[in-house]
Amino acid sequence: MNEVHEPDSRPGREERRERIMKSAATVFASKGFESSTITDIIQAAGVARRTFYNYFESKKEVFLKLVEAYFDGYTTVLGRGYDNLVLVLERDPSGTIDAWRELVLSILEFHNENRELTVLVWREAQAEDEHFTARVQELIRMARERVVEEFRLMADKGLLVDLDVELATTIINSAVMTIVLDHVLRKDDLDLRAIADQLVRYQARALAPDRSVVDQAFGSQVY
Repeated sequence: MNEVHEPDSRPGREERRERIMKSAATVFASKGFESSTITDIIQAAGVARRTFYNYFESKKEVFLKLVEAYFDGYTTVLGRGYDNLVLVLERDPSGTIDAWRELVLSILEFHNENRELTVLVWREAQAEDEHFTARVQELIRMARERVVEEFRLMADKGLLVDLDVELATTIINSAVMTIVLDHVLRKDDLDLRAIADQLVRYQARALAPDRSVVDQAFGSQVY
């Protein structure tokens, strides 16, 4: 009779896997993928080498899992923001700026809470492997398509000036990621809501047909 191996569901197994992944993210972000070793990872995680191999075949597999974790998390943030914006546009277009601001804030918060993953994707993954690069490019494409859809919906509601949606999308996405890479990842104790407010106000004043609507949405805030 053949022995049947059931999945290991012992308490703590998932926690150990997460600890290894978090430690790997810290090591990769600090030393870079090429300079990092499995020894570095297991020492940071406080586990035996055998334990590492119970979960991963190589450091490259851990790296890929981390890239996928970033990919999954960011797409979830973008998807929720898009769904909320569509709902607002359908029910009460006057709340569009607030919805847009909350989406930008959620993007900043995601990257602030996942700094090491962000470093891996934007400063490591693109340079290390064609597959990683393809996944990053897929994420960029997906994010861009979301914003294009959002802008077209807003344009249909008369909430945007006459513009090239594709060009505007490129500018908006570039601005958000520049803030993430140049400010969020490099500084602590940032007021992310204030940053989101300032960014969206600048963008909305450039894109909205009626600037008074933008000023009303932001009250008496001055930047």
